[in-house]
Amino acid sequence: MCNRNLQLKVGLNIDTIPFSKEGDCVEGEIYYCDAKDALQWINIGYMNLCTVEIPNDAQTVKFKDKYRSDKIIICDTPVFFDEHKMWNDTDICKQMVKNDGQVLSFIKNQTDEICKLAVR
Repeated sequence: MCNRNLQLKVGLNIDTIPFSKEGDCVEGEIYYCDAKDALQWINIGYMNLCTVEIPNDAQTVKFKDKYRSDKIIICDTPVFFDEHKMWNDTDICKQMVKNDGQVLSFIKNQTDEICKLAVR
């Protein structure tokens, strides 16, 4: 796995470039997003997903649809977008479909409630 020339692995990852709170898409830093924003990244070529946690001592900047930190913990091996375990989590799927109805095609258990949220 690689993020902006930083080789990543399952477990703790720490950027070697000093953290900056200024700017977007700056050198270094590790970028990630909330599940509800994941679909927009597949639309620009990011094909894999994994679950991450942020250490309490990480420096983090929040943007509209992503975050950047100097350290993250990758919890699982990345898988193709449509194979990620989140598509089986009803609560996550509800959040995602509220944000973008197009994710309905990825949701494994399409309940009536989830389908209604997708068309609102």
